Amino acid sequence: MLRVYTTRDGLGGNSVRDIAEDAGGRLWIGTNAGLNKLENGRLTRLTMRDGLSHDSIRTLHFDRAGNLWIGTIGGGLDCLRDGVFTHYTTAQGMPSDGVRSIYEDADGTLWFATVSGAAVVNPRMPGVAPQPPPVVIESMVVDDETVKDAVGLELAPESQRIEFHYTGLSFAAPERVRFRYRLEGFDHDWVEAGTRRTAYYTNLPPGRYRFHVTAANADGVWSTEGANVEFGLRPHFYQTGWFYALCTALSLALALGLYLLRVRRMRRQFALVLAERTRVAREMHDTLIQGVVGASAVLEAVSGMLPRTTSPAYGYLERAREQLRHSLDDARRAVWDLRNPSAQAQDLTTALRRTVERLAADTPAEIEMEQTGRARRLDGACEESLLRVAQEAVANAVTHAGARRIKVRLHFAARSVRLSVGDDGRGFDASQSLAFNGDNHHFGLAGMHERAAACGGHLTVESVPGSGTTIIATLPV
Repeated sequence: MLRVYTTRDGLGGNSVRDIAEDAGGRLWIGTNAGLNKLENGRLTRLTMRDGLSHDSIRTLHFDRAGNLWIGTIGGGLDCLRDGVFTHYTTAQGMPSDGVRSIYEDADGTLWFATVSGAAVVNPRMPGVAPQPPPVVIESMVVDDETVKDAVGLELAPESQRIEFHYTGLSFAAPERVRFRYRLEGFDHDWVEAGTRRTAYYTNLPPGRYRFHVTAANADGVWSTEGANVEFGLRPHFYQTGWFYALCTALSLALALGLYLLRVRRMRRQFALVLAERTRVAREMHDTLIQGVVGASAVLEAVSGMLPRTTSPAYGYLERAREQLRHSLDDARRAVWDLRNPSAQAQDLTTALRRTVERLAADTPAEIEMEQTGRARRLDGACEESLLRVAQEAVANAVTHAGARRIKVRLHFAARSVRLSVGDDGRGFDASQSLAFNGDNHHFGLAGMHERAAACGGHLTVESVPGSGTTIIATLPV
């Protein structure tokens, strides 16, 4: 009865390269995906995880001693002896790691055909020891001085050069023992040292380290444990956490000191400027304004003494009285401006509210204030410009427009701030607002335009005769 075995039955691969029978009648099957043993109808699979050098098998052969020789494609030659795999590759003298066929002559010598030539092995000669050589760390040298006891060693911060001398114990072929090492805490991967028996490290950062070294015999069998030594490298005082914390605290203290010094200097400068403004305001009040008040009083007295006539002289007298009243209002406003500390001593919203409420005091106008957006401090020049625009707009509304209701809105946007002053006064022709026609408040509008432009913003005037006025100043933040 014919039976077919495939991967579904446990076969390593469906590509069967060779089959060999041992002395017990068991079949050994070489495939492209490992070695299989067929015993009593049951398949057992062996792969690289079990010790094979490569899973792709090309040829199989049992020698007279019952050892199974396995030729692989890419992994060299394997010998399964007493359940242990021994490997023969180019590192052990094979011409190539690709073995095509195996032949045995009359005296038991094995011949292996490879893609780069033939190899010969006499199984009766001593085989390769599968055990890896033990590893010993012979000494640790720090700055040309040998350390007597490296267990738990704490090196000084000034240590710069560290050497580890190690060796592998092998009596068969000591010159072919290979090493690899890793300094845990510094090296990310193993360092392949070949046959070199010294590892060098310089200028290591402070910290805890563990030096680990392993060795392999001539057959490529690596030790699993190897040898290791742990040590520490103390930091300099300027590499410690408390030093970094101290530097951070000193930097913050210095920054705070510079900030407080700058604030104190600005306050001192502001106090000097405010004192000078107060002095100028006092001088103007005691000289110019008092003189204008005196002249106005004289003209009022003269006007009361003269009968109302249509003569040109009486008309000139009334115009002089009116001009003096305007000049007196402007002078008083200028004095109040000099005395007002504006937004430099208080936030813009508060300064704006106090300004418009003072201007509207003793007038029938009702003031409505509204502030939207997230309020924040602006550049001093911008705050001063907005305050002066609001002052001029409200003064015009209560003095010239006869407004009954005035609404002041201040809106803070992400990149700009907008001031809006609207009233229900008599209004005017906004298209002619900047033309000189003898009307005093038009000069104020020109000044508002200039203040907004000086801060990189713009002013919009919306007004129609009989329908009130709205002035909008928008400045960039």
